[in-house]
Amino acid sequence: MMNVMIVTNSGYLKPAVVMLYSLFLQEQGEVSVYLPYEDLTRQELEGLCRFVESFPGKQLIPLYVGTSFKEEVASRNGILVETYYRIIGWGMLPAEVEKILYLDVDMVIQKPLQTLYGTDMGDKLFAVCEDIFGKINGFYEGNKRRLSIPAEGNYFNAGVMLVNVRGLRETGEVEKILKRVYGHFERYEYNDQDVLNEMYQERLIYVGWDQYNCPPAWYYLNRQSAAQGTLDFADYDQIRDFQKEPEQFAADYLNLTEQIAGGAAIIHHLADTKPWKEDRREGGVYKYFDRCYYALELDALRAYEQAAGQVAGEPSTPVLFYYGVRYCYNILNDILGQFELALRRRGVRTLSYDEQEEGVNGLTRFMGRRFRAVVGIQSYLFSVFLKDSGMFLHDKIYAPKFNFVLDHPIWLKNQLSQLPKDCFVLTHDVHYQDFIEAFYPQVPGSVLFPPAANEKSLCGRPVSERVYDVVFIGTYGNYRDKCGQILECRPGVRHLAAAYLLTMKKRPELTAEDALHETLQGRGITVTKEEFLELFFQMKPVIQAIMYYYREKAVRTLLEAGISLEIWGESWQSSPLADHPLLAIHPDVTPEESFGVLGNSKLSLNIMAWHKGGFTERLANSMCAGAVVVTDRTTFEDGVLCEGENIVMFDLKELEKLPEKVGGLLRNMAQLERIAENGRHYARLAHSWDRRAEEFLYLLDEIG
Repeated sequence: MMNVMIVTNSGYLKPAVVMLYSLFLQEQGEVSVYLPYEDLTRQELEGLCRFVESFPGKQLIPLYVGTSFKEEVASRNGILVETYYRIIGWGMLPAEVEKILYLDVDMVIQKPLQTLYGTDMGDKLFAVCEDIFGKINGFYEGNKRRLSIPAEGNYFNAGVMLVNVRGLRETGEVEKILKRVYGHFERYEYNDQDVLNEMYQERLIYVGWDQYNCPPAWYYLNRQSAAQGTLDFADYDQIRDFQKEPEQFAADYLNLTEQIAGGAAIIHHLADTKPWKEDRREGGVYKYFDRCYYALELDALRAYEQAAGQVAGEPSTPVLFYYGVRYCYNILNDILGQFELALRRRGVRTLSYDEQEEGVNGLTRFMGRRFRAVVGIQSYLFSVFLKDSGMFLHDKIYAPKFNFVLDHPIWLKNQLSQLPKDCFVLTHDVHYQDFIEAFYPQVPGSVLFPPAANEKSLCGRPVSERVYDVVFIGTYGNYRDKCGQILECRPGVRHLAAAYLLTMKKRPELTAEDALHETLQGRGITVTKEEFLELFFQMKPVIQAIMYYYREKAVRTLLEAGISLEIWGESWQSSPLADHPLLAIHPDVTPEESFGVLGNSKLSLNIMAWHKGGFTERLANSMCAGAVVVTDRTTFEDGVLCEGENIVMFDLKELEKLPEKVGGLLRNMAQLERIAENGRHYARLAHSWDRRAEEFLYLLDEIG
């Protein structure tokens, strides 16, 4: 027989269910769970009883302690040592209970606890887990802080404590301490703190923290100290700051989390690491612990609902985010990260999954789970097919799915042609919406959802104080190489591709699909919709060639007109323009580094990747940074974007007019300042991630 004590309330009912479920999976024998409570509803309490008793040999014994039970205790966050004395001293535990194991409910039990429960306590009163922080004079600082009890606001244990109930009764410690505590309880002055500390130090047994209390935020080992034979772990403040300088932190500390947790009997989710918390900090340290929790959560909640006839308390169903490839300076993951943070600011609970780290196999832990939504960005994960069952994996993940598609949908032909149920597309171009509707009937709907400005791009520096006149941030692509690929095609395809390329060159205002339609009509070729889609897919090198051609031509036009240009992108070193005296080529920059460039620029040149009706994150970030956007024309229309007011557009067909436009802006500082301020206001109002989060939640409500 094992006696266990837990404490929970309505807000923590769900994790309590998961913890108990994990405990019962490990402990096959009889377990009595004692529950001191004050604020559980009758329905919740009855449901919890039915859940516990649905496991053979398990029973729940509620101990109502009244509303005053914790009002007299300084810390409302947990049970202090004085609480245990009251439970025992007031006779709330049956006489046959000789020992009891207290467990926090924010835990996952991974191994049987019989060894811990069977600890020979002798004349010791408590077995506790020691903290692992650095020692002071041979004693753990963590023990000094968390186990020198009673003291205002401190816990007597670090989540796991074995109590020698019989010993407490026989020694008279209960009455003694209750008298000490209540003698000056109202003033909460412990003048005899040293006496109490000495008593507890003599009556404690320490059990291994690495086995029985394994929190995610602890296991960063100082590399330099370890090399000298000393185990020195990072403290809480150092761990909280690790994301500010992750490279330096990784150089100074070795992450042993997964190695230690893999052998631990108890995984403990502390304040900042609870996976069900909406406001928790994110960080790679938690991923292993999240897997431990979510591997059990679904089955635990199902078992509870089946036994209790009700759903365990849950603040919100999470939105699951799929992070993926890191090309283009990791811009796609940056976009996704901003979206996730905006949802969390609105109180939405989120989870993240990195396919670069976990691959495809890790997705199976989400099968059978329900999410508020699943969001990816040009992700192939939605297309994962289970050959054994003859269905898509995501048909077993219950949620509306949304795949950000920021390239022309033809590039994702394979992913969009075969999809699981309820898989929508988020796009930034109105023409892409039309294309998806026409050629991908499997997609239930596409939504115009342009990526927004990163809040870090915001800059209010006056235009007159900015260093750079005209900047362009982007890679160079040699259209000549793509033309070479076209020439290598078989004659029929080569001739059609050459004609298609010529059409796009002469009519750059056309979308890629309209240009292909016009090319086919001009040659008297009739194809079915399916044939057109396949042919269009084969013509991707043509689309790349024309994009690269006009990008190079726009830059050349400005330089030859005597306008200096600053380009961030080392690939331009291989361009024919690399040696031009008016061209300054800078190293590649990350998305975050680019904000500093844009915030110090008067004009931000943009050449669309043939998004004829699109609005991109580069436009939003440039505007938010106060740089006037000069871009090739887009038909994106929201009623607010306005040529000459908050954006400047030019036509690829009339590039000879571009230098005049740019030069005129640089000579008219008042006009430049006005457009820059209007653009910044427009981006912050219409293209913030908080606005997108609001739109997305409204979309989810509409989908139902």
